[in-house]
Amino acid sequence: MTSITSDLQLINAIARGSRKAERALFLKLRQRFWQGASDLSGINEDDKDDILQDSFIILWKKIQEGDIFVSADKAYVKGRNDTKEITDLSGFFIRIVKNKYHEALRSAGKTVSLDERSAQSDDTTSDEHHDTDITYLCLMMLPRHCQTLIELFYVQGKSLDEILALRHGLQTYTGLKTAKYKCLKNLKDRIRAIYHEHGLRFPQPKRY
Repeated sequence: MTSITSDLQLINAIARGSRKAERALFLKLRQRFWQGASDLSGINEDDKDDILQDSFIILWKKIQEGDIFVSADKAYVKGRNDTKEITDLSGFFIRIVKNKYHEALRSAGKTVSLDERSAQSDDTTSDEHHDTDITYLCLMMLPRHCQTLIELFYVQGKSLDEILALRHGLQTYTGLKTAKYKCLKNLKDRIRAIYHEHGLRFPQPKRY
Protein backbone atom coordinates (compact mmCIF):
# COMPACT_ATOMS: atom_id res chain seq x y z
CA MET A 1 0.00 0.00 0.00
CA THR A 2 1.51 3.33 -1.02
CA SER A 3 1.61 6.36 1.25
CA ILE A 4 -0.85 8.38 -0.82
CA THR A 5 -3.35 5.48 -0.92
CA SER A 6 -3.12 5.24 2.84
CA ASP A 7 -3.64 9.00 3.11
CA LEU A 8 -6.74 8.85 0.94
CA GLN A 9 -8.22 6.06 3.01
CA LEU A 10 -7.54 7.93 6.23
CA ILE A 11 -9.07 11.16 4.92
CA ASN A 12 -12.23 9.37 3.79
CA ALA A 13 -12.51 7.42 7.04
CA ILE A 14 -12.02 10.51 9.21
CA ALA A 15 -14.58 12.41 7.16
CA ARG A 16 -17.03 9.62 8.02
CA GLY A 17 -16.19 9.99 11.72
CA SER A 18 -13.88 6.99 12.21
CA ARG A 19 -12.02 7.34 15.49
CA LYS A 20 -9.76 4.45 14.56
CA ALA A 21 -8.64 6.43 11.50
CA GLU A 22 -8.18 9.57 13.61
CA ARG A 23 -5.87 7.72 15.95
CA ALA A 24 -3.97 6.06 13.10
CA LEU A 25 -3.36 9.41 11.43
CA PHE A 26 -2.34 11.05 14.70
CA LEU A 27 0.20 8.34 15.47
CA LYS A 28 1.60 8.57 11.95
CA LEU A 29 1.93 12.35 12.05
CA ARG A 30 3.26 12.37 15.61
CA GLN A 31 6.13 10.17 14.51
CA ARG A 32 6.85 12.49 11.58
CA PHE A 33 6.68 15.49 13.89
CA TRP A 34 9.17 14.21 16.46
CA GLN A 35 11.56 13.07 13.74
CA GLY A 36 12.01 16.73 12.80
CA ALA A 37 11.37 18.31 16.21
CA SER A 38 15.06 19.16 16.65
CA ASP A 39 14.59 21.80 13.93
CA LEU A 40 12.14 23.66 16.18
CA SER A 41 14.78 25.54 18.11
CA GLY A 42 14.05 28.26 20.64
CA ILE A 43 11.07 26.55 22.28
CA ASN A 44 10.83 23.93 25.00
CA GLU A 45 9.39 20.42 24.86
CA ASP A 46 6.01 21.51 26.26
CA ASP A 47 5.72 24.13 23.50
CA LYS A 48 6.56 21.50 20.89
CA ASP A 49 3.88 19.22 22.28
CA ASP A 50 1.37 22.09 22.09
CA ILE A 51 2.35 22.73 18.46
CA LEU A 52 1.85 19.05 17.63
CA GLN A 53 -1.63 19.05 19.17
CA ASP A 54 -2.72 22.36 17.64
CA SER A 55 -1.45 21.39 14.19
CA PHE A 56 -3.25 18.06 14.26
CA ILE A 57 -6.49 19.72 15.38
CA ILE A 58 -6.24 22.15 12.44
CA LEU A 59 -5.71 19.28 9.99
CA TRP A 60 -8.48 17.17 11.54
CA LYS A 61 -10.87 20.12 11.48
CA LYS A 62 -10.20 20.70 7.78
CA ILE A 63 -11.02 17.07 7.03
CA GLN A 64 -14.15 17.12 9.19
CA GLU A 65 -15.44 20.29 7.57
CA GLY A 66 -14.69 19.12 4.03
CA ASP A 67 -11.87 21.58 3.33
CA ILE A 68 -9.62 18.56 2.77
CA PHE A 69 -11.34 15.93 0.65
CA VAL A 70 -10.78 13.10 -1.80
CA SER A 71 -11.90 13.20 -5.42
CA ALA A 72 -10.91 10.93 -8.31
CA ASP A 73 -8.33 9.14 -6.14
CA LYS A 74 -6.55 12.38 -5.22
CA ALA A 75 -6.55 14.53 -2.09
CA TYR A 76 -7.35 18.23 -2.29
CA VAL A 77 -7.46 21.22 0.04
CA LYS A 78 -9.73 24.21 -0.44
CA GLY A 79 -7.95 27.55 -0.31
CA ARG A 80 -9.31 31.07 -0.16
CA ASN A 81 -9.39 31.38 -3.94
CA ASP A 82 -8.70 27.93 -5.35
CA THR A 83 -8.39 24.22 -4.64
CA LYS A 84 -5.00 22.53 -4.64
CA GLU A 85 -3.93 18.91 -4.74
CA ILE A 86 -2.22 17.42 -1.68
CA THR A 87 0.38 14.94 -2.86
CA ASP A 88 1.76 14.28 0.64
CA LEU A 89 -0.54 14.65 3.65
CA SER A 90 2.40 14.44 6.08
CA GLY A 91 4.14 17.25 4.21
CA PHE A 92 0.97 19.35 4.35
CA PHE A 93 0.83 18.71 8.11
CA ILE A 94 4.45 19.81 8.55
CA ARG A 95 3.62 23.12 6.83
CA ILE A 96 0.93 23.66 9.44
CA VAL A 97 3.51 22.81 12.11
CA LYS A 98 5.93 25.42 10.75
CA ASN A 99 3.19 28.05 10.80
CA LYS A 100 2.40 27.25 14.43
CA TYR A 101 6.11 27.20 15.28
CA HIS A 102 6.64 30.70 13.95
CA GLU A 103 3.56 31.86 15.84
CA ALA A 104 5.15 30.47 18.99
CA LEU A 105 8.37 32.35 18.27
CA ARG A 106 6.41 35.55 17.72
CA SER A 107 4.58 35.06 21.00
CA ALA A 108 7.93 34.67 22.71
CA GLY A 109 9.07 38.00 21.26
CA LYS A 110 11.28 36.56 18.53
CA THR A 111 11.02 38.05 15.06
CA VAL A 112 10.27 35.88 12.05
CA SER A 113 9.33 36.76 8.49
CA LEU A 114 6.92 34.19 7.18
CA ASP A 115 3.45 34.42 5.72
CA GLU A 116 1.57 32.15 8.08
CA ARG A 117 -1.96 31.22 8.98
CA SER A 118 -2.62 30.06 5.40
CA ALA A 119 -3.31 26.55 6.61
CA GLN A 120 -5.74 27.58 9.32
CA SER A 121 -9.50 27.73 9.23
CA ASP A 122 -11.60 30.35 11.02
CA ASP A 123 -14.86 28.44 10.77
CA THR A 124 -16.21 27.15 14.07
CA THR A 125 -18.89 24.78 15.19
CA SER A 126 -20.32 24.15 18.63
CA ASP A 127 -22.62 21.18 18.22
CA GLU A 128 -22.43 18.25 20.60
CA HIS A 129 -20.86 15.94 18.00
CA HIS A 130 -18.00 18.39 17.50
CA ASP A 131 -17.52 18.72 21.28
CA THR A 132 -17.32 14.94 21.61
CA ASP A 133 -14.77 14.68 18.81
CA ILE A 134 -12.54 17.33 20.39
CA THR A 135 -12.72 15.56 23.75
CA TYR A 136 -11.77 12.29 22.09
CA LEU A 137 -8.83 13.86 20.25
CA CYS A 138 -7.54 15.41 23.47
CA LEU A 139 -7.88 12.07 25.24
CA MET A 140 -5.96 10.41 22.42
CA MET A 141 -3.09 12.84 22.96
CA LEU A 142 -2.71 12.03 26.66
CA PRO A 143 -0.01 9.63 27.88
CA ARG A 144 -1.06 6.01 27.53
CA HIS A 145 -1.45 5.47 31.29
CA CYS A 146 -3.85 8.41 31.46
CA GLN A 147 -5.88 7.12 28.52
CA THR A 148 -6.23 3.74 30.20
CA LEU A 149 -7.13 5.19 33.62
CA ILE A 150 -9.76 7.59 32.27
CA GLU A 151 -11.30 4.89 30.08
CA LEU A 152 -11.52 2.41 32.97
CA PHE A 153 -13.03 4.93 35.39
CA TYR A 154 -15.27 7.10 33.22
CA VAL A 155 -16.13 4.87 30.26
CA GLN A 156 -16.23 1.39 31.78
CA GLY A 157 -17.44 2.71 35.14
CA LYS A 158 -14.94 0.80 37.25
CA SER A 159 -14.26 1.94 40.81
CA LEU A 160 -10.80 2.88 42.01
CA ASP A 161 -10.70 -0.34 44.02
CA GLU A 162 -11.45 -2.36 40.88
CA ILE A 163 -8.81 -0.49 38.89
CA LEU A 164 -6.34 -0.98 41.73
CA ALA A 165 -6.94 -4.73 41.60
CA LEU A 166 -6.08 -4.68 37.90
CA ARG A 167 -2.74 -3.06 38.76
CA HIS A 168 -1.75 -6.10 40.85
CA GLY A 169 -0.29 -4.06 43.69
CA LEU A 170 1.83 -1.85 41.45
CA GLN A 171 0.15 1.30 42.81
CA THR A 172 -1.41 2.44 46.08
CA TYR A 173 -4.98 3.67 46.39
CA THR A 174 -3.79 7.19 47.18
CA GLY A 175 -1.37 7.12 44.27
CA LEU A 176 -4.10 5.94 41.90
CA LYS A 177 -6.51 8.63 43.12
CA THR A 178 -3.84 11.30 42.62
CA ALA A 179 -3.04 9.96 39.15
CA LYS A 180 -6.73 10.07 38.18
CA TYR A 181 -6.97 13.69 39.34
CA LYS A 182 -3.85 14.71 37.41
CA CYS A 183 -4.91 12.89 34.24
CA LEU A 184 -8.39 14.42 34.31
CA LYS A 185 -6.93 17.90 34.91
CA ASN A 186 -4.54 17.36 32.00
CA LEU A 187 -7.45 16.39 29.76
CA LYS A 188 -9.57 19.38 30.79
CA ASP A 189 -6.65 21.78 30.32
CA ARG A 190 -6.02 20.45 26.80
CA ILE A 191 -9.69 20.76 25.86
CA ARG A 192 -9.92 24.33 27.17
CA ALA A 193 -6.70 25.29 25.37
CA ILE A 194 -8.01 23.99 22.04
CA TYR A 195 -11.34 25.80 22.42
CA HIS A 196 -9.48 29.00 23.24
CA GLU A 197 -6.95 28.56 20.42
CA HIS A 198 -9.63 28.10 17.78
CA GLY A 199 -12.09 30.67 19.08
CA LEU A 200 -14.67 28.09 20.07
CA ARG A 201 -17.12 28.53 22.91
CA PHE A 202 -16.35 26.11 25.70
CA PRO A 203 -19.46 23.97 26.33
CA GLN A 204 -21.21 24.70 29.61
CA PRO A 205 -22.71 21.97 31.80
CA LYS A 206 -26.39 21.40 31.10
CA ARG A 207 -28.84 22.59 33.73
CA TYR A 208 -31.92 20.56 34.48
